[in-house]
Amino acid sequence: SSKIKDYEYTYKDFLVEAKYLKEELIGRVEEIKSIKSWIKSADAFSNDKCRLIYGGPGLGKSMIMASVVSDISNDLNHHTFYYRFRGGDGRNSKFWFLKLLNDSLYSWNKLKEICSDEPAKTSNSDDLFKDVIKRIEKIKDLESIQRKIGKDSNENLKPTLRLFIDGLDEITAQDSSMLRVIEFLQKEGVLTLIASRLENAVSNLKELSWIKPFVFKDDIEGLPPMSNNDIRAMLIEGISKSQKKELIKNDKENKDIINNPIVEEIAKKANGLPLYIYLLIEDINKNRYSIVDIDKLPDGLTK
Repeated sequence: SSKIKDYEYTYKDFLVEAKYLKEELIGRVEEIKSIKSWIKSADAFSNDKCRLIYGGPGLGKSMIMASVVSDISNDLNHHTFYYRFRGGDGRNSKFWFLKLLNDSLYSWNKLKEICSDEPAKTSNSDDLFKDVIKRIEKIKDLESIQRKIGKDSNENLKPTLRLFIDGLDEITAQDSSMLRVIEFLQKEGVLTLIASRLENAVSNLKELSWIKPFVFKDDIEGLPPMSNNDIRAMLIEGISKSQKKELIKNDKENKDIINNPIVEEIAKKANGLPLYIYLLIEDINKNRYSIVDIDKLPDGLTK
């Protein structure tokens, strides 16, 4: 294997990227709330600690993951590792995933106290994998943290590794062994959230024994389409003042829900895909359409 070149990537890069991605997200408040509450209440020492968010392209899986990660990574009682696989990105490989995970684990001071070996300097994925597993198997031995929960009561909090993996389908398309790697990471004290399309090597992802689909409200498995409220919020955020006026003219308030026939029509055409809305806003801002030309808008995403 080739000599290791100077590392151009660091494990913190994705966390920085998450903050930018999060800025682009509008709406999805309910979904983010339910994911965060699962993370806070799940038991990373049980057999039920890996969840899958799945859905087709353009639903906003990556932005939701980035948003959750940005909020959660501030909790210093736990250690957060976030990785985003994308075709065409230099980090879309098993080697880089293991290399950066290993570096990240080494940076976790609590873990370093009981596992102080420096990360293996190697360009061999198998050696890296052994090094990662050695560290991850020590997580269960970390000392509990005493945390105050009220005036006179403390709780014992076990530190955990929170593993966020986005775009699993993008790496398994070229290296299906990545799935086994992630399965082997499911040790005591590791909580995992995966976002993926169900295609190619991972089309049966939700049938695997060690993973469960995340269940959103109304027992919906998989990421639900965007709500009309979210779509309206995206439009209002994105279009010009004069177009906004045209849109708001059509609002009809009904208790705390705003119904708007234009938004409803756009929602039908978008089929719940945020990507459609982003492209539509771009077109409206380039004066290709007006918000009121509902009949002229394209149906769905066309190639």
